[in-house]
Amino acid sequence: MPNDNPILVLHIITRMVKGGAQQNTLATVLKVNNRRYRSILVTGLSDGAEGSLLDQARYEGVDIHVLPQLVREVSPISDLIALAALVRIIRREKPAIVHTHTSKAGILGRIAARMAGAPVIIHTPHGHIFHDYFSRPKTALFIRLERLCARYTDRLIMLTQNEMDDHLALKIAPPERFTVIFSGVDLGQFTTNRPPRGTLRNRFGLSNGVRVIGTVGRLVPIKGQIHLIQAMPKIRQHCPEAHLVLVGDGPLRDELEKAATDLRVNDAVHFAGYREDVANCLADFDLFVLPSLNEGMGRVIVEAMAMRLPVVASDVCGIRDLVKDKVSGLLVPPSDHQALAEAIIHLLSNRALVERYAEAGYETVVPAFGEEIMIEKIERLYGALLEEKGALRANSSESGSQELVKTADADERGQDCWNKN
Repeated sequence: MPNDNPILVLHIITRMVKGGAQQNTLATVLKVNNRRYRSILVTGLSDGAEGSLLDQARYEGVDIHVLPQLVREVSPISDLIALAALVRIIRREKPAIVHTHTSKAGILGRIAARMAGAPVIIHTPHGHIFHDYFSRPKTALFIRLERLCARYTDRLIMLTQNEMDDHLALKIAPPERFTVIFSGVDLGQFTTNRPPRGTLRNRFGLSNGVRVIGTVGRLVPIKGQIHLIQAMPKIRQHCPEAHLVLVGDGPLRDELEKAATDLRVNDAVHFAGYREDVANCLADFDLFVLPSLNEGMGRVIVEAMAMRLPVVASDVCGIRDLVKDKVSGLLVPPSDHQALAEAIIHLLSNRALVERYAEAGYETVVPAFGEEIMIEKIERLYGALLEEKGALRANSSESGSQELVKTADADERGQDCWNKN
């Protein structure tokens, strides 16, 4: 029986381009029990070469508020306008839970939720920006802001244990403020409904005898595709039949194409651009590589492992929780194209090892990384925090509505939670 007065959750994220954080957020908005909860999504503009998830969200009936001033970059004027707008939205909508996503939206959204007196505040960084994103002074500023915002965050959701360990090492918050919930993936298209081979091979004229090394991700510095291209001359020396396919688009495309030309491997490096059909692309790969300099988790690794692809990846936060070195794949130091080339050559030359790693990867991700597992854990967290904060009690009226009441924590902050009848 539908609830006539579901509990409102307001999600905040800077943009809804096609990426791991955004896919995770949209799945949460759409699939957390809509009989008990109702979601509103607040986001900035979502234009870009990566593609947007906003059309899908609208098609699915998501209640969306677009704030053009909510941007990823530090922009004092836009940030102040966005902060004021977020405070107004939270005060008007009176959500029981404000759930922020990614770093910039997490800072502005949590400050706004605090100012507006939201009963429960949750933040999911979807990785972190403590390494390799910004200059040292800007990184130090973000760390200080994260520590400040964590003081009034009821729970920080980490995608992996390594991500949590990084936050603890930097003293972002005490251990009891964290919980680990893997980013869930809809695994059906990668397992039971796996597509046939041919989509990209036919496009680029690659026969079944060609060994295809593939990667999927935005073409931006943090994803490290330049190091994979720099590895190709050595790979081709040992495996002349090897070709590289990069799926994704972004501001570095021209630079990466030039690098392939300068290294004289452009005939073996193919740019597939932005693709919706990731499963079709993975089906054409013999080996999946993720050379990122930083990753919150790496959802695409889960997808590749679900398709029983052997994996080579950077030994960085998040990825370590997915790929166990020399058990379910090979890990190499980030930004090291020589080590990357050697690991790829090693796997291309050893079929038995490939099969062992592929099977181990499949057994790692399929039982633990399904989307339904993530949703179940988020629902449990929402319920536990509402109960823990004393922010929710059943109304005795026949309508079965819920009443938000003033909490002890709000007393300490000098803030009143709202009543919702």
